[in-house]
Amino acid sequence: MNDLIFSSWGGQVVDNRGKDLNVFAPVERVQLPEYFRQDEKIKALIGWYGIALRSADVNVVDLCREYMANIHKTSCGKCIPCRTGTGMMSDILNRMCTGAGRPGDLDLLRSLAETVSTSAKCSIGQTGPVAIFGNTVPVCRCADRCAFIRREAGYSF
Repeated sequence: MNDLIFSSWGGQVVDNRGKDLNVFAPVERVQLPEYFRQDEKIKALIGWYGIALRSADVNVVDLCREYMANIHKTSCGKCIPCRTGTGMMSDILNRMCTGAGRPGDLDLLRSLAETVSTSAKCSIGQTGPVAIFGNTVPVCRCADRCAFIRREAGYSF
């Protein structure tokens, strides 16, 4: 796969941001079709195995927010770490998307994700937060990505 600008899929981080398409490093562990439907190109994919971005106009914070909201919604709710932790993660990401992020949010997200994934009883709780804490948060820590917390309207990864 040679058209991804960023991927943390399967623990392999490939960062092609700012590079010419001709020199993109290939991504070995993800096979992402170009189209979802005939007229709908796939710009990004997020799942328990990581994140794959094909388009620079994808807002990664919003992608994570929507993903975590769905994880929280589909959680079985039988254990407190998953039921409460995924809700807290969703709240933090919602706050970040409105531009009201706080300096400790990335650390808190990582801590919650690790707690949920290591203590949840169901596979949704065990695997769902991996995309958030696996390799996404550390990559978003770089200085030029501070807007991950204090994002302006329309900020993209």
